Amino acid sequence: MEKVFMKDAMWTECDVTLLQRWPEMEMRCVMCRSCESSNQTQFGSEIIIHFSGLKNLDKPSVMVFPKILVCLDCGVTEFTVPKAELDQLGERGAVSMAA
Repeated sequence: MEKVFMKDAMWTECDVTLLQRWPEMEMRCVMCRSCESSNQTQFGSEIIIHFSGLKNLDKPSVMVFPKILVCLDCGVTEFTVPKAELDQLGERGAVSMAA
């Protein structure tokens, strides 16, 4: 089954025949940006983002739990950092860049 995902949704799978029957559903096939494969799967994840450099060893890490989209052919992975964690990264990053 070819995977098709709802536009701007959490990668909801459906059969490509639905798109052929109802094109007004505004669906699009998500293809890998690297190898153009449609063999991608969504996973839950836990990611800890660290600030690089010795001067940032005392900075707390930021934990995020995004849904990730993994290409099962080439391994390219995509995710979005949620707004709250993105704000934390911006605040802590601004401090570490200014120091």
